[in-house]
Amino acid sequence: MPLTDTDIAVLGAGPAGAVAALVLAREGWRVTLIDPGRPVRARLESLPINGQTLAADLNLQPVLKAAFRGKIEATQMLWRDRPERISHADKPPWLLDRAALHSGLRETAVQAGALSVTGMIKGCRTVGERVQLDMGVQSLNAGIVLDARGRAAHRQEALSFSLVGLPFMGQEVGGAGRTEMRLEALTDGWLWCALTRSGMAEGAVFTSPTCLAGRSDADRHDLLRQWLAQSVLCSHLAELTVRAPVPAALQAAPEPVSGDRVIKIGDAALARDPIASHGLVHAFRSAAQGAAAAATLLESGQSASAVHPFLRESHADAVRAATQSSVRAYGDQTRFDTGFWQAAAPVPPPAARQASDVPPVAGLLRFNSKLVQAPVFSGRRIVWGDALRMPASGDNLHRIGPFTASDLAHLLAEDAPLPTMAARLGRHAGPKAVQWVLEFLLKEGALTAPSASPHQAVTEQASTA
Repeated sequence: MPLTDTDIAVLGAGPAGAVAALVLAREGWRVTLIDPGRPVRARLESLPINGQTLAADLNLQPVLKAAFRGKIEATQMLWRDRPERISHADKPPWLLDRAALHSGLRETAVQAGALSVTGMIKGCRTVGERVQLDMGVQSLNAGIVLDARGRAAHRQEALSFSLVGLPFMGQEVGGAGRTEMRLEALTDGWLWCALTRSGMAEGAVFTSPTCLAGRSDADRHDLLRQWLAQSVLCSHLAELTVRAPVPAALQAAPEPVSGDRVIKIGDAALARDPIASHGLVHAFRSAAQGAAAAATLLESGQSASAVHPFLRESHADAVRAATQSSVRAYGDQTRFDTGFWQAAAPVPPPAARQASDVPPVAGLLRFNSKLVQAPVFSGRRIVWGDALRMPASGDNLHRIGPFTASDLAHLLAEDAPLPTMAARLGRHAGPKAVQWVLEFLLKEGALTAPSASPHQAVTEQASTA
């Protein structure tokens, strides 16, 4: 069995895997991108403004331009008792063709120097400081493995009830005349749909697996027609095509790292419930962090010890944020109280230590947050950096608003009344930022004060700085 050597093996060539391979190849690492070779169906996906910014930071604009299918002008929602319309005139999400995005990212990674290999991983074992991957006809020897094989790569921890999506395509009768998204609660599920100016519609109904179990293609087509007949927002769709169901529940790997040298990224680490959206944002961010972690480990040095703590902390934060987002979204639904909706919301994550309300602020204030060393994603590497440990939540923060941890530790070192603290910060930031930072520090217990009135005093005194 031939043995091929590489610095980093990336398993899976979806958005997370291809972006990680691209970032690392641009840096000059020997990267092997293992593509399972499955065809990617053309489907529309939205990319919000923060994802557009992140993609620009990763120099992905040419790929996004090729996959671009329009700016979303508005979102129509029927999630509560009354219809809602959200305009996106200022910062519109983009509609992207997922198949074009996949192929564009893979091709760009190869152009940057990544070696693309089609195949499946049959086995994986760590030998010393290398990872050996069995691909059947050949074996790959890698320094680091980034596992980006998605939901089906390995067993994940289900964080919510089971959920599947029934994807469909269609045409709105009369044509939409605008690019928009639609979100609607149904009795036994919910509907997401994107429409282009030509009236082409693409979306999915998300429901429980038991609702689709044992149904033929014709049965699923009939069921979709029943759902659309119930729908208010999408009742005028024709020329319907139904695709095979896909898993859609919120899932997370218990650990983002297997052993010392296999790192999970993208959906292999955390697969978000589509109700929380932002799947591409998570894929891009996870890819960038995974690439930085791989490069940091291969370079060894003092910063290598920061990688695993960073990955675990980042993974825990991402899981918590995704769960809370899903809990809020399902909790906001007030149209129906059926069995589906009673089971739908994920279990809320364990409550972290919460900061109390803003305490009194009269008299002298003392800054009692300590500088500690904590891992941080610098943009290209994982490094140790100064952070402030918050007394109430226990979080280690490298930056609060416009101020770095070391800046705050220096500016607020001497005890002083609130106006003096505000004046010190006001030399480096505007009144609104100063007010927010002071309120945050007071709420976290990083600034302690003996007495007086809470929120109003902070607002009035900080704004006069």
